[in-house]
Amino acid sequence: MSVNIEIVERLKNIILSANLDNVATTTKEALDNGIETSVIMRDAISAALNELQENQYHDYKVWYTPELFLAYEAARQCLDILKPYIKSNETVGTIVLGTPEGDTHDVGAKWLAISLICAGFKVIYLGRDVSPSLFVNKAIETNAQIIGVSCHQTTGFKKIEEIIDLLVETGLSNKIMLMAGGSVITEKYAKNLKISYTKSAPSAVKLALEHVGVHNA
Repeated sequence: MSVNIEIVERLKNIILSANLDNVATTTKEALDNGIETSVIMRDAISAALNELQENQYHDYKVWYTPELFLAYEAARQCLDILKPYIKSNETVGTIVLGTPEGDTHDVGAKWLAISLICAGFKVIYLGRDVSPSLFVNKAIETNAQIIGVSCHQTTGFKKIEEIIDLLVETGLSNKIMLMAGGSVITEKYAKNLKISYTKSAPSAVKLALEHVGVHNA
């Protein structure tokens, strides 16, 4: 095993085990050895988070656990160090992300933002309690290909429907993909509205990559 592969594998295991004491030093070690940020994000951060969610949840909707919270915190710390080295021209697409108006549960959206950035997306994170018009206007402003809505309250259903209406009114319903996930979103609900459904960060990333034409990430 080469030195670079060993460092990346070690960093992956550090994130998997939420070894917060060694995240920063190992991330810097990877950069000092000339390992590209895209490789670190893909083979350490994304690989760790995907493996953790697959091992814990398999084909079920992801729920929050201490292990997942801590692993994402380790991933966040790693990504914070990498951000200054990420080149804007290397992004594969742009996604506007947030929780709908009336919903203040934003942990899942923050986690998804990390996974999307590591997959190469430019993420416009709007936070929580976001109005339908802000979702759509920000997507137009940034030429985003995707709007992502993380919904954890049934009050958000109406807001998602308003986003759909706004996309139709602006003539963008066939250009901007609307995908939704979260504890209250089901595949049946998404199918009824003809929007894209995601039950976990890995499935959201896969769907987003397919939408922008990246199939081998």
